[in-house]
Amino acid sequence: ESNEMYFKRFPEILSAAEELKLDLIKYRSGNENENFQQLIGGLDSLWQLRRELPDYTLQNASRQAKYLTEKIIKNIPDISVNLLASDWHPISSSITRFLRDFNTTTLSTVTGVASRIKDFQKQVENGFTQLKKLDMAKNLEDVKIIAEKIGDTYNVFLSDFLITEKLAQFSLSEIDSILVSVNEDDFYTPVSQKPYTILFQDTLGLTVEDPTLFDELKKRSIEESEKIATLPIVSVFRNYFKKIQSMREYVSEIKDNYRRNLDIRMKIFELDSAMAELKRTIAVNSYFELESFSSICNNAELYSQIADQIEPTLAGVGAFIQIYSENVYGDLDTIHIKIIDHLKDFNKILSEIKGNRDSFDSYIEEMNFALTQIKEVDSNTVIPVLEQIEEDLQEIFLLVSNGISKTVYGIFHERIINLGKVDGKAGRKSWEDPNSIQYKYYKNVSQRFKNLRN
Repeated sequence: ESNEMYFKRFPEILSAAEELKLDLIKYRSGNENENFQQLIGGLDSLWQLRRELPDYTLQNASRQAKYLTEKIIKNIPDISVNLLASDWHPISSSITRFLRDFNTTTLSTVTGVASRIKDFQKQVENGFTQLKKLDMAKNLEDVKIIAEKIGDTYNVFLSDFLITEKLAQFSLSEIDSILVSVNEDDFYTPVSQKPYTILFQDTLGLTVEDPTLFDELKKRSIEESEKIATLPIVSVFRNYFKKIQSMREYVSEIKDNYRRNLDIRMKIFELDSAMAELKRTIAVNSYFELESFSSICNNAELYSQIADQIEPTLAGVGAFIQIYSENVYGDLDTIHIKIIDHLKDFNKILSEIKGNRDSFDSYIEEMNFALTQIKEVDSNTVIPVLEQIEEDLQEIFLLVSNGISKTVYGIFHERIINLGKVDGKAGRKSWEDPNSIQYKYYKNVSQRFKNLRN
C-alpha cells in the first residue's frame, strides 16, 4: 500500500500486486485452511499475551495462556504441512513472476519492496523446509507437557487469590531483587568481613559496595585535590569561566528584551554552539576534570565515586603538563576568537536597533584579559607541581588497580584490594566475574576468612 504511488505508473505491476495481496489473504484466512488459521491465531495471541503480560493479573494471564495452549493442541493434529506447502507453491510461483516483471521496470530504483518480498518468500520457503523435518507427534507431546504445566500454574494461582489478583511482573524491582535472596552473609564483604556500604542515590538507585580501602583512598585523594585547588591554572580558568558565565547571563537579558528579533535569536544560537565547542577543547575539558575531582573527593561516600575519577583526572593533569610545556593551547584560542567575533556581531546587530544602549564591549575586554591570564601562568613554577601531582595520582591509580600490600607477622605480605560492588538489578558481584581483577584475589583468600569466622 505504501508503494501504490509508484506502482500506479505501471498498471500491470499494480494489478499483479493486488492479485498477490488477495492470494495471500485467501491463503491466510481461507476456509480450506481453517485449522491452520486457528493455530496461527492462537500462537499470535500467545505472543501478544507474553508482550503485554504486565497488563494482566496473574490469574487472568494464566487462564488466558491455558485457553490458548489448549486451542493450539486441538488444531495441531489436523494440520497437513504437505497440503499447506502445496497450497503455497502457486503463490510462490506468482511471487517469482512478479519479482521478475518488477525488476524489468525502473521501480527498483525508487523502492526496495522487491528485496523485502524476496526475503519474505525465502522465509516462508525455509519455514516449510523446517516444518517438514519436524516430528509432529513428538512436538505435540512437548506442547501437551507445557500446557499441563500452565494448567498447574493456573490452579496454583487460583488457590492464592490475594496474591494472584495483582498484576504480573516480568522482573522484580531493583530493591526487591536484593531482598528476596538476602541473608546474614550478604551484609558483609567476603574478604575483610566489613559491612557493605549501602547508598540510595536519586539518579543511580541503590548501590551496594565493598568499603575496603575507602578511607585510605579518600584520604590520599583529598590530599591531591587540595594541591590541585591551589594551582594557579585552576584559579585562572575558573575566572575565565566566571567571565563567560557573566556574559551569557547578559545575553539572556538581551534575549528577553528583544524576543522578536530574528537576528538576535540566530546569533544566540551560534554563540551557544561556539560555547559548547569551547567545553570540548582539551584545555577546558581538563580544567573541568580537575574541578570535578576536588568536589567528588570531598563529598564521596563510595569507593567507586573516587576510583572512577582517578584516570580522567590523571589525563587532565597530563594534558596541562603538555599545554604549559609547549605553550600550545589547542583549539582554545580558535574557539575563543570565534566567541569574541560573535559578540562583535552582536554589537553590530544591537547598534542597528533604535534607542539601544546595550553593548558587549566590556565583556569582550574582560574575556580577552582572562584568556591572557591563562597564558601568563608561569610554566617553570606550575609544571613541577603538576608533575608531582601526576606521580601521586599514578600511585593512587595503582592502589585502585592492584590494592595495597600489608606486612603480616613481620615477615609475610598480604595484598588487600577493594572487591567492587553488587549489581542491584542482576545481583551479580564484581568479584565473581572471572574476567575481573578481583576474582583471583577473592578465590584465594575468601575461604580463609570464612574459616576464621566459623
